[in-house]
Amino acid sequence: MRKFAAFSSHNLPVAAEMIHTGLFAAVQIPFNFVDTEALDEVIPLARQADMGVIAMKPLGGGRLDDARLCFRYLLQFADVIPDPGIETLAQLREILDAVESHGPLTAEENRCIEQYRSRLGSQWCHQCDYCQPCPQHISISTLLVAETFAKRMPVEKARLFVEDSFRTAENCEECRQCVEKCPYHLDIPVLLKKQRSLWDGYLKAGNWG
Repeated sequence: MRKFAAFSSHNLPVAAEMIHTGLFAAVQIPFNFVDTEALDEVIPLARQADMGVIAMKPLGGGRLDDARLCFRYLLQFADVIPDPGIETLAQLREILDAVESHGPLTAEENRCIEQYRSRLGSQWCHQCDYCQPCPQHISISTLLVAETFAKRMPVEKARLFVEDSFRTAENCEECRQCVEKCPYHLDIPVLLKKQRSLWDGYLKAGNWG
């Protein structure tokens, strides 16, 4: 059996440098209909180098809840292989449906994609954990994706998953070491404050935001 070297990175400039070394047969990078930056340089470079491309976070780390639309988008790129994390049988069925209904995106699907892009913007956590370790032991990525727990679980169950992590957020000294390490340039201290406020509202009202 032949073996091939590959690498994975959330940092696209680093990924481009790695491709230029000529040492790898495949690259895995974040790519979905919100994270499209790889189309500017990394994917074209990989194609020129005859490298395989694996799409990490095809569902946006759980932020993109329409699995069928996610895969309908990615199927436009025949040389890109999605690597999904599937949580439910329903998601698997959505993905299979997308594969079976392969074809150009409809006007309505494109409108939905633009709505997702507008809602998420660029300030959202991809759960890469490059920001860790935090000197104050704050579970940064858990806190920044708390919305996904809140929307998938009853209040009490969501509380069990993330409440202890929210207590650690009170220790933030805004040293900004996490900001320096984040490949997505997130202003993490500001986002933590926002998440704590949304969490307090969620516990009182039972809905997020």
